[in-house]
Amino acid sequence: MSFLIGFIICGIPLAVMGALYAQKTSSNSNSGSSNSASSTSLPTQCTSYTSLSDITRLTSYTSCVNCFWDTSPYFSTGWYRFIAPGGTQMPAMPPSTGACGATWPTWYNGTYPSTAGSTVSSAVCAQVSGTLCHPSYYMPVSITNCNSYYVFYLTPVTTTNIRYCASF
Repeated sequence: MSFLIGFIICGIPLAVMGALYAQKTSSNSNSGSSNSASSTSLPTQCTSYTSLSDITRLTSYTSCVNCFWDTSPYFSTGWYRFIAPGGTQMPAMPPSTGACGATWPTWYNGTYPSTAGSTVSSAVCAQVSGTLCHPSYYMPVSITNCNSYYVFYLTPVTTTNIRYCASF
């Protein structure tokens, strides 16, 4: 009988305290994970951009050369996302002359950001008259990793022979 009384006096409060401790530890680890999720929130440009889904932007499109251009007033400065069927990103290698409906197609000369929410600045090159990255048509670009896709900060090009191309 004294064993039963000792168990009631010591064992039950110990079990309750253990359960409360486990609940508090679980609650702290959950709130920690929500803090880390909010610290990797994506920048505004990941939800506020213009979509480019035209298949004529693909590097494989060669049916019409110099039929499209990204000059002002047809193209304005801003954040853009390439969306299928018109590709998902800029090619990282020079496309052939005449690709994507342009005499001088463009390509991204840099490394894509690998961390979600990060942005890198580099250059878009135009392949002009056999020069892979013609210095007269070197265009700045910023690219943001939006976790499952990229967005590109682009400006109008300076001549109708150049166009922003896309690939998968």
